[in-house]
Amino acid sequence: MRLAELANARVAIWGYGREGRAALNALRGRFPHKPLTLICSTAEVAAGISHQESVDVTTTPPDVAALAQFDIIIKSPGISPYKSPIPEAQAAGVRFISGSALWFAEHPDAHTICVTGTKGKSTVAALIAHLLRQGGKRVALAGNIGLSLLDLLEPMREPDWWVIELSSFQSRDFDGAPTIAVINNLYEEHLDWHGTREHYVDDKLAIARNAKSLVVGLQPELLMLTAVQAQRHVTGAEQEWHVRADAIWRAEVRVLALADIPLPGLHNLRSPASRPAGRSRRSHRPPSKPSAKPFRASPRPRRPVTEPVQHHRSSRHRRSSQSA
Repeated sequence: MRLAELANARVAIWGYGREGRAALNALRGRFPHKPLTLICSTAEVAAGISHQESVDVTTTPPDVAALAQFDIIIKSPGISPYKSPIPEAQAAGVRFISGSALWFAEHPDAHTICVTGTKGKSTVAALIAHLLRQGGKRVALAGNIGLSLLDLLEPMREPDWWVIELSSFQSRDFDGAPTIAVINNLYEEHLDWHGTREHYVDDKLAIARNAKSLVVGLQPELLMLTAVQAQRHVTGAEQEWHVRADAIWRAEVRVLALADIPLPGLHNLRSPASRPAGRSRRSHRPPSKPSAKPFRASPRPRRPVTEPVQHHRSSRHRRSSQSA
């Protein structure tokens, strides 16, 4: 759904964490005088609402009747679509969308690498961005890491690559077509939000649905679930990039000693980002030497770009934690 389709619709924003703030700023920038409703908690109101003078703010937890007043609701990722009153509101004709889906609709031709997985996705996303930057590319690091995608809706200068981390909460409502989708691994988690393990798996795999190329870790269940993907690369397979003994190898070529990689945790050393797995297996060029600038992992990297991406609008944004 494009933003233009919201022009004549009755629109509400549900939730006012990091994504809700970005959604409100994006809509106000595009539609300065459009009536909007914000559904949020009293704590979020107390923290301050931007554009409050032109937004109808309600702190009453919505029921089906309240949600049915709107054509479209931009929902924050932390609100589960599997719990009442959302299924009932959907049955009544209300459409729920996400900020990520809006961004992808506005940027259909962007070069994107979307990263998800139960463990290690923040490190994977940050490391992919690092490798691209060391290759001279201008990179935006966003999504569940860095800035919300709607905060980067209208950059003054388009990055060469967008590296986007997506939690299972975000990937469930994902409707984009990534250039490359990366699924690090898949373990059972967050069933309180997803309801069932089947929902969790389906929601994680959603980023692969329309991807031009898919990179997955060497995990039996993940391989089975993605077997029909035409353009699939498997990291960890001996004929591709994999960890063996004390080094990273590409087929039979020893590339880099594990001791030279400052990544804690074996799952990170086995991750797709610890070697350029998305490169074509038909390429026989020897791997380039590691960059002189080492990657330094941090628990939750938050810098969005290799150099500042300028925006048409600037604002302060409160960070809200988003889960895997």
